[in-house]
Amino acid sequence: LLDAAEERTTEASSSGALNTLVLEEKTWRGANTDAVALRRLLSASARGKKLSVCVVGSGGLARAALQAAQALTWDAAICARRKGALPSVPAVEASSLGRFDVVIQATPVGGVEDPEGLPFDPSLLKPGALLVESPLWPLETRLARAAKTRGIRVVSGLELWLAQAREQFSLWHERETGSLLRPALAFLSRRGRAAGEGDPRFWALALSGMRGAGKSTVGRLVAESLSLPFTDLDEALAAEAGKPAGEVLAEEGEEAFRLRETRALARQALDVPGVLALGGGAVLRPENRALLASFARTVLLEAPVKVLRQRLADDFARRPSLTGVGAVKEVAALWKSRQKTYRDQADAVVDAEAEPSEVARRILDARSPSR
Repeated sequence: LLDAAEERTTEASSSGALNTLVLEEKTWRGANTDAVALRRLLSASARGKKLSVCVVGSGGLARAALQAAQALTWDAAICARRKGALPSVPAVEASSLGRFDVVIQATPVGGVEDPEGLPFDPSLLKPGALLVESPLWPLETRLARAAKTRGIRVVSGLELWLAQAREQFSLWHERETGSLLRPALAFLSRRGRAAGEGDPRFWALALSGMRGAGKSTVGRLVAESLSLPFTDLDEALAAEAGKPAGEVLAEEGEEAFRLRETRALARQALDVPGVLALGGGAVLRPENRALLASFARTVLLEAPVKVLRQRLADDFARRPSLTGVGAVKEVAALWKSRQKTYRDQADAVVDAEAEPSEVARRILDARSPSR
């Protein structure tokens, strides 16, 4: 984007990063709406006071945050693992975060790829301080939850994202959004609070397990009972690829198939609540497990190997082998290698040997497990 911009706003030039392009009379102008959004958020929170700010991180968002603080003439410092990342700004250790009125968490730690991560110890924050988060998902991070219990005000990554989107809208349409985005923020904030409290209405229900466990058949029954949309992840992948999932696996190989699977799963995170049937190997990738932890309750469907083999034998034509020995023969080895990961990922385990209607009933009974 930097190379594409023939002109840049002051914020984009100063931060060395831009996230928006605007075409103005055949000239592309680059802007950094993060810096403008942060300045407005900080100014509104300060209510006329001059505050001290520490920015955690050293990337593009961190530079935009420092620029916002400096535009307000606030004292600013940086806390980063990479020493000397921004030599023009005083650097502090995490142990000094308690000195600051505002801490801006500008790293991906605690986001969708690392939902249990903490960028620093929340107890280091000063009571009454303001914490500005950057991860967009989960809607409420582990850090934010811990900070709130200590009476610390939190601006979520969602609020920051919508604030910069508001600035983008203004640039593209040359008018202010006014209250345009407020309903979206209110709804998503309510959903985030409810999801954090474990309300099943605001979580997807994901069914995991081996091929032949009945995830798709049972998932449709569960979705119908709950009046929720149903998605088969393999079908979603096939729609994106333009060919059946089995052909993708056979023609492109397992690594390419898993990458497509992760992209399809990420799209489902934006479409909850609903019922989702996972592919047999979906939970094997750490990225997928992190995604699922952020938006879904996972129920593992387990059936004896002999039952799985029989079901696969009845449906052999569309089940390509993953190991080269045949979809039926490989069941025992795959189950042995995957069993621990399946069970570690699951919020509940359901015996799937019974008739689909009975398995669906068991899933409905187990749909609200505690994490």
